[in-house]
Amino acid sequence: MAYDFCLIKSVEGRLCAIGSGLDRLNHGSVIEAIFFREDDVISQPPYSFGFDNFYSAALNGSLVLRSGAEGFRFRFTPDTGSFTENSQETDDGVFYSQLFTLSIPKDRPEITWLKYQMRYPRYAIIYRDGNGTAKLLRNQRVKLDLDLGRNRADYNGHVLSAVRSTDSPSLFWKIEAGAPLEGIFTAASLAFSTQFYNIPEGWLAGRVLELTDTPVSASAMVVIYNQAKRLSPGEHYTLNGKQLVLLFTDEIDGSGAGTIHVLYATNKLGTDIGGFNQHTATKTVAYSSGETFALPAAPIDQQNLLVIYNNVLALRPSVDMSLTGSTVTLLFDGDPAGDEDTFACFYATEEAGPLAIVGWSAYTYTVAADVAANFTFDLPNTPLANSLLVWLDNDILLEEGVDYNLNSDEIEILFAGYAGQRIHTWYAY
Repeated sequence: MAYDFCLIKSVEGRLCAIGSGLDRLNHGSVIEAIFFREDDVISQPPYSFGFDNFYSAALNGSLVLRSGAEGFRFRFTPDTGSFTENSQETDDGVFYSQLFTLSIPKDRPEITWLKYQMRYPRYAIIYRDGNGTAKLLRNQRVKLDLDLGRNRADYNGHVLSAVRSTDSPSLFWKIEAGAPLEGIFTAASLAFSTQFYNIPEGWLAGRVLELTDTPVSASAMVVIYNQAKRLSPGEHYTLNGKQLVLLFTDEIDGSGAGTIHVLYATNKLGTDIGGFNQHTATKTVAYSSGETFALPAAPIDQQNLLVIYNNVLALRPSVDMSLTGSTVTLLFDGDPAGDEDTFACFYATEEAGPLAIVGWSAYTYTVAADVAANFTFDLPNTPLANSLLVWLDNDILLEEGVDYNLNSDEIEILFAGYAGQRIHTWYAY
């Protein structure tokens, strides 16, 4: 079978013209490109040559980037940028040597700044060629080389190059010839998620838990063991992508079996947080499984809700409580016994969104010496309204207005502290 991929015409001064491109002529050179750090790329549309019945070799959809991802954009004149892709057969198969180059004239301060900023070694590149065609390159090694030349007629400037050897040729991106490259990519939003693990058999150090989403960082997480003990990164766990690695055996409290709650910041597409809410419900008389209480607003979903019972125990979703709309249903019996049971609820809503979230922080303050009540310390950032959670010594959730006050980025502790006492915070900013 023969494939007629382009319409060949007789054009003066050209070998042929193709039925696409900016002006239906065949132009060489690359005319613009955008570079993104590989770690900032969350996903791209799926594609397989084996399932492409239309011979498109093209991606269609969005390149999804992390919230706050920065791109380096280059626009340049023809005869300045180029891309080559040479195939080579080896004993291990056919490989494609990709080389993107861009000549940047003159040695200039802004290019030196750019050289430092782009020292990160791996990039994803979206480029458009002289015919208006766009392509995506992944996992490119990037460098900027300066050459001033020896003679006055020599080239003076930098050459930016991106190289990779891969077992698949570069793919096109379905986009109109004159459409901006910004239509190809989109940024996710910062959100948070809670996950619960019940491990009845216990575990040994090195046990791996697979998270649903990739946390922003280990410092943007809260991990609670057996519903009550807040764990410390590096001491009790490490993070490797979506994998949470526990560094201890399930014998901290001698109970054998254990549970793990994970509260973490992550990048999600199409989930915009409108605000944070904190609400404390109380029960003053005995109650049975099926008892409910209402939140002032509906959380985005159950993964965006954390409920702490009597300031200590994190309730287990679908075991101790469930959520329907703005109603929380308790799945256990309780008796305040003349006192009161409290349910401190922390959650995110979509109302009035989206909220501009720069990042998440988990910050720990250690008391240096015994100190009287009303001592203060500063956070690295100013928390967004109602987003701050504060724990005392990994165990007790503190209550704003009772145990502490927040003024901008300053926390005032309303009780006396002792040397070595640790105060843990988690918040969005």
